[in-house]
Amino acid sequence: MDLCTACRVFLSQVAGHEVDGYQSDSSNPILKRILVLKMDVCEALMRIISMVIDVVSLRDARKMHVTTCMRMAQSGRQMKERERMTITVVIPMYNDVRFAKKCIREVERTLAQFTTDYEIVVAEDGSTDGTDLIVAQVAASSDRIVCMHSDHRLGRGLALRRAFKISRGDIIAYIDADLATALNALRYLIEAARRTGGMSVGSRVMRGAIVNRPLLRMLVTRVYNIIVRMLFHDGILDHQCGFKAFSKPLLEAVLDDVVDNSWFWDTEIIIRAKEAGFEVLEIPVKWTEHRAKGAYRITRFISDSMSMGRSLVALWWDVKIKKKLTGC
Repeated sequence: MDLCTACRVFLSQVAGHEVDGYQSDSSNPILKRILVLKMDVCEALMRIISMVIDVVSLRDARKMHVTTCMRMAQSGRQMKERERMTITVVIPMYNDVRFAKKCIREVERTLAQFTTDYEIVVAEDGSTDGTDLIVAQVAASSDRIVCMHSDHRLGRGLALRRAFKISRGDIIAYIDADLATALNALRYLIEAARRTGGMSVGSRVMRGAIVNRPLLRMLVTRVYNIIVRMLFHDGILDHQCGFKAFSKPLLEAVLDDVVDNSWFWDTEIIIRAKEAGFEVLEIPVKWTEHRAKGAYRITRFISDSMSMGRSLVALWWDVKIKKKLTGC
């Protein structure tokens, strides 16, 4: 029962009680007049309260209507923004002949599920195993697929930078060719970058992530990310996951400042984006190791550790110490 109905029932009961009293003492003329007057007052109160409740209800209904219209308009604007938004997915490849064709087709199929305006740019980085031939063949079958071939090895970071420069997307994402990260998170990765206007990164460390990889690599990843957080206090749990998305304004602001051309590129662009004031959002992913077992040997581990260590120190000096010394 609503408030209006409740008030009417209450006043009706009061009036009805008085009528019963009046009928029982109808021989008394004074009492009769008093009871009639009370009935009139009750009736007047019922009308006043009813009018007030109707006015309040009408006001609330109008507010609800306005709110609903605003939400519908906002939702419509968001839908139009998504429809107008162009998405570019960059896939860096080097000697990935095993994964090349399947990767491109899977990415194409996934993008087609939630957008009609997209392109796939394959940054083929001087492969020697025939990856370039496979990519060129697939690219010839669709105007949405672009092959960027390099005659010699550039390195992951430089290959990505070249691809980003020619990408036409409002949101530009990149994923590793072996599809270690499940593509069901691609839509959320892109949406997170669009919503924040900054950057979104896949995380193999945060709660909700599902990871299947060798113990040594998991240990190295954990230790590395702890060191980065201690040096830069950026709060990011996983800097090196090959599953990231960027807004166009972010890339225009920080891409040319990124120095590293190899694997450290992933960490550096996060730090540069944070230093420039952009938001970096992590999302948990399902991650499965697809590379050959035993490929990560102790010599590779030592070499990568030394290289990443030097890059960390150089970046720390540039963004933390040098900035304080120069005052800019």
